[in-house]
Amino acid sequence: MISNRQLDILRTFYQNSDTYIKLKDIAQKNHISVRTVQAQISQLRDMLANSGMSLCSVPSKGYILHVEDPEKAKAFIQGSMRMLSFDTQAARVSYILKSLLSTDGYLKSQDLADSIFISRSRLSDDMVLVKKILADYNLSLISKPYHGLKISGTESNIRQCMIYLSESLQMDDLSQGDQALTLRIRQIIPPILSETNYHISDQALQSLLSYILIAVKRIQEGHIVESVFPPNRHLYSGVYKTAQKVMSLCHDNFHIPLYESEIW
Repeated sequence: MISNRQLDILRTFYQNSDTYIKLKDIAQKNHISVRTVQAQISQLRDMLANSGMSLCSVPSKGYILHVEDPEKAKAFIQGSMRMLSFDTQAARVSYILKSLLSTDGYLKSQDLADSIFISRSRLSDDMVLVKKILADYNLSLISKPYHGLKISGTESNIRQCMIYLSESLQMDDLSQGDQALTLRIRQIIPPILSETNYHISDQALQSLLSYILIAVKRIQEGHIVESVFPPNRHLYSGVYKTAQKVMSLCHDNFHIPLYESEIW
């Protein structure tokens, strides 16, 4: 059975069929190593027998997906996506939200519908729930003719919505890169909390670790929390010192710049 990661790689090729793609580009897009991409593609090539598609490689150019039978190819991907539960509204809404939250530009409705092989009518139904969830985080969806859809809101609220989406994820659902990042965060953060006598519940700790994972990735991508009027530093001196240490360690371990707004 095809895995989520293999389907992500296949969809990248499918959406860029008859175009050469280098392994390093696929690795970067999926936050995994080149070696892992090679292993996944090797398995995919076997799975694609009788699918109407074939993956070929050319030295110095990369890999290319040839779609010999478009109808058969579409049916194969649709079947794979159904096995991965994209036929449920919850799964589709989660995918749509993640797609919108992770892009800086606009996404066309047709492209969104095509990416999960649903009709525009079905997408419109799903977008009702998408907009409701966004509104819960003071985010909105703006539409621009000939460009598509884009989320509008503050970086703080975007991250809160991302945390909501990550709550149902298990470690195995994360990419290899995110798994490594999560493990490192789990190693460095709890000792700081103990050192500063900052006690929180296990559930609050998990939420904090999820937020730090998202924050590190967003900062690496150039998305910084907007400047806010800080609360009374005297009243919250303990919390501030703990946050400072967390930010400093993230700076040292993940090579991200230091921002005062990220501390508060």
